[in-house]
Amino acid sequence: MKKLTFPDGSTYVGEIVDGKRNGQGTLTLANGSIYVGTFKDDKMNGHGSFTFPDGRKFYEGEYIDNVPNGQGTTRMKDGSIFQGEFKDGKRKKGTLTLLDGTKQSVEFKDGKLVL
Repeated sequence: MKKLTFPDGSTYVGEIVDGKRNGQGTLTLANGSIYVGTFKDDKMNGHGSFTFPDGRKFYEGEYIDNVPNGQGTTRMKDGSIFQGEFKDGKRKKGTLTLLDGTKQSVEFKDGKLVL
């Protein structure tokens, strides 16, 4: 395990291969957000989780080139949970679980809920 500190105050602790973040690691951004997961060629690639400074886990799932892509789970500001497919960082379709436990199949277009 190696540790890198970036000019903006962000830090990375994890595997480094050929001078790049490759393998498992933890990236702590200067604002306190944390990504824990897999890196490839200096980018978030593979499974990982992203947590905001307040401790709220924003997204857990698959990443491609720093962006949520594939299957994942995100928690909205209101506490509801979306589980399903992401493409280019946007929710596509899956299951929305509301605060009262009600589950609904939902679909998004351009990041907005299709009613």
